[in-house]
Amino acid sequence: MERKRITFTRKETDTMSEEKKEFVKHEAPRPEFPKRAIITGGMPYGNKKLHFGHIGGVFVFADVYARFLRDRLGDENVIFVSGTDCYGSPIAESYRKLVAEQGFKGTIHDFVEENHKAQKKTLDDYMISLNIFGASGLGRTAEIHNKVSDWFIRTLYKNGHLHRISTKQFYDEKAGCFLNGRQVIGKCPVDGCQSEKAYADECDLGHQYMPENLINPKSTLTGDTPIMKDVENWLSKGISSAKDTFCKSISCNIIFQ
Repeated sequence: MERKRITFTRKETDTMSEEKKEFVKHEAPRPEFPKRAIITGGMPYGNKKLHFGHIGGVFVFADVYARFLRDRLGDENVIFVSGTDCYGSPIAESYRKLVAEQGFKGTIHDFVEENHKAQKKTLDDYMISLNIFGASGLGRTAEIHNKVSDWFIRTLYKNGHLHRISTKQFYDEKAGCFLNGRQVIGKCPVDGCQSEKAYADECDLGHQYMPENLINPKSTLTGDTPIMKDVENWLSKGISSAKDTFCKSISCNIIFQ
């Protein structure tokens, strides 16, 4: 068998040498750490207790990072915060079902507070090292939440970033009220989707659509077919242009005064 000799030109060998040199010289930069840090964990809804999926899927990663930064920056320079989200249609709907189906006698405030305390205990049991686990609608954190939200919305309005718009929303004539997203259920209108558990604008498989396109909608309050009725809402525009205003306000501690 004839053996072939492979040769390289000087230009080719120089190119390979340069590539090798560049590879050898490449070094990962040393990490730069901030002087202080705030780590936030996802806020669970106040309509349920926590299970291991919540802990492992959300809080463990944030907890590891918080502990790492405390080791680098010092405990006093790191704050790890989270809390119970006390607002939203899932809470209202869970509470309604609990009252109707299980005879719960407490108020919706009692319902959320009970779940908040259970969530906090679970996090403590798993030794998640939160500095603060508050609740957006309970206690001192509610006071701060309301104050900051009021300032935020009024600032948007003052600077011309809020506008009234008219949209259509499901209305249950028998119950005499507008329905939130979870109080309407029907068939998903997206082509190819067979979901029979579609809410006002999103099905349980994640497809999104306009509310008026939902197939065979039914009110979960009465079982009747709701009508579409005009309702006025506020629409935010140009939030990105207001970024500097908010950043300056926060740096001057206006929010926390």
